[in-house]
Amino acid sequence: MKSLWQFRLFVLVVFIVVGGISVCNLAAEFLRPLPLPLATELGTPPSADQLSRASRSALIAPFRSDLRADYALRLTGQALNATKSARQENASEVPFDLLGSALAMSPHDSRMWLALALLGQRGVVARPVDTLKMSYLTGQNGADLIPLRLASATTTNVLTDVDLKELAQGDVRALLTRLQNQRAVLADAYAKASPVGAAFLEASVKTIDPSFLDIMKKK
Repeated sequence: MKSLWQFRLFVLVVFIVVGGISVCNLAAEFLRPLPLPLATELGTPPSADQLSRASRSALIAPFRSDLRADYALRLTGQALNATKSARQENASEVPFDLLGSALAMSPHDSRMWLALALLGQRGVVARPVDTLKMSYLTGQNGADLIPLRLASATTTNVLTDVDLKELAQGDVRALLTRLQNQRAVLADAYAKASPVGAAFLEASVKTIDPSFLDIMKKK
């Protein structure tokens, strides 16, 4: 008889735990703002409502790495789009801890590594080369990452790193071969590139598809 009650108590505890998790998941999904393309997430500051909803959904379901990542990306977008003086004034609001905890839960999430790299190039965090490399190594085939990642690599002098240069050539090759409808990304990157980045793009395009070199330069 005692064993029967112990079993019933165990089933009740499991039911409560699973039910609680399910309720938290439903509430978090209801509050969660609609996912946006990565370029939009990091390229524009989020609204106060988006931040609030992302924060609450991550708080309600702390076991969900995707919700924590969504909130981290929105905070990163806010930090990246702030003025330099505002970044210095609100340095405590830069999502270091949140990005770190999101990566601890999902170290394979290349979006988080790219977010750290972009913050690093703004002088907010250190070692942008290492974090940009990790973005490549964890998501080399992510087509949605290529525009921001290539822009991040070519607007600075990080391509003096041999390993990173080789990884970035993979993005150029992808745009010139299997993602030909996105070739405009190369022209946009070239227009904004640093001298090191421009030289890299010219050499890479010339090696892979020389016919596109003049088109890239003219746009």
